[in-house]
Amino acid sequence: MSISSRVRTFFDNHLGSGRLVFRRRLPAVPKDIQPIDRLPNELLSYVFLLIVNDPTANHLSTLPISHVCFQWRQLVLSNGALWTRIVLTFPISDLKLSCADAWFSRSGASPLDILLDVRDPEWRWKEDDHKFRLGDMQPIMRLLMTHVQRWQIVEMRADTWAPICTFLWYCRGVKAASALQKFSLSRCNAYFSSRDQTFQPTSLRRPIKLFGDIALGKLREVSLVGVHIDWSEPPLKNLTHLTFQYHAHDVMPTLEQFQRILLVCPGLLHLSIIGWGPILDDPSEERVPIVLRLPILKRFSFGFVDTEYAIRLLSLLDLPCLTEFILEDVSKLIDPLDPLDISPVLEWFTTTYQPSADNTGLPLHRVRILELHGVDTNRRTFSRFLQQLTSLHRLGCYNIDDHIVRALISEETSDFPPTQQLFERHWVCPVLAELHCQDVDPETVLDVVSSRALTHFVFDLGNVMVEFRRNSAPSSGSTIHTRLVDAGVIVANSPRND
Repeated sequence: MSISSRVRTFFDNHLGSGRLVFRRRLPAVPKDIQPIDRLPNELLSYVFLLIVNDPTANHLSTLPISHVCFQWRQLVLSNGALWTRIVLTFPISDLKLSCADAWFSRSGASPLDILLDVRDPEWRWKEDDHKFRLGDMQPIMRLLMTHVQRWQIVEMRADTWAPICTFLWYCRGVKAASALQKFSLSRCNAYFSSRDQTFQPTSLRRPIKLFGDIALGKLREVSLVGVHIDWSEPPLKNLTHLTFQYHAHDVMPTLEQFQRILLVCPGLLHLSIIGWGPILDDPSEERVPIVLRLPILKRFSFGFVDTEYAIRLLSLLDLPCLTEFILEDVSKLIDPLDPLDISPVLEWFTTTYQPSADNTGLPLHRVRILELHGVDTNRRTFSRFLQQLTSLHRLGCYNIDDHIVRALISEETSDFPPTQQLFERHWVCPVLAELHCQDVDPETVLDVVSSRALTHFVFDLGNVMVEFRRNSAPSSGSTIHTRLVDAGVIVANSPRND
């Protein structure tokens, strides 16, 4: 067992009741000295860093480590890097602010990782009826702003606009934030991305400059969810990851502003547009065509609520190095009873796309990873779309109908006798090796696996998983579960906790 595992086991055994059980450390004879007691302080500090920063051990923090013994407490208090993770969650009391202030002090000059989550799980979706109000945000910001020069990672999550507006208002006067590398600002309300919804509340509609447009030389990852900022000259330059998600369509940047953002981010690798992207011009007006070119972009996530807008935006993109594509019907999240038919979008791909070595736009023949979330179309349209993905290695199907998954079964031509039909199949994703399905009928998965295994012109699906979140997984030992296991399918039961 590794040293870090031993330390984690120690805390697991002593934190079962929610508090640390202290024991007086008696003088020990040399033969009773544990291996961890022989570690030099430098190595022990490194072990503590692994424990504190381990994402699988969220219940551990620096404080219980400092309470084990005098040696560990002195070691922890002298290592500022162990106090850099500042977490403030709703409800935020004076005690929590005092603890955060102590963390700031003990962290010394180390860069800070800040998470501010003021969401209320009991909120009833009324903007003016939230327990965390504008005035509650001010003492938090006064505390955070005294250490703005050390912000390295900042993530804020809120239900309503008032606390985010306060955050932006305080940050507008910042002179420098030279350590900032990753920034996320989220108003967690997908409803605002619906087609007819405009930004609310109107009393706080005036846009605010993000960090006062100062230069943020180290900033590389930005996620903006449901916000409203001044897009004229935002400090979004030299980014590698950029996310626009769940914004009201009337407060997005214009197409020209969006193009300027992309032009100053030539190294962008990941782009995510969920809901609405830039405000597009009236198609009836004659303008010089604008091309949104991202020369080295690898991953593009696109979720839409309107098929016409989706096609217009996709037609502007030039992503020559695209290898990972995520497509999502966001309207199903907003209104599950009225899903879109994405056939027009897929038909646009099949009618306008011509695979070639010098193809511009969205080079589907180079895409190796495809994820589909909530899409709804007919099997034949989806099959024609898949036929263009000749390099597809991994496919993820989440919250989609079974008949769409069956498009992976190559269709036979009816113009030939059965003995010749095998050679006249319409091949679908010939090099597909990994398939991840969520809440798909097990019989459909078995049909896909067995059908593709019968042919010699496609690779066998070597890695297939069917995950059950909304539906119940087949019980272990049942006939269908046994058939799945015998076919090499991994069965995962991950029920969703709403």
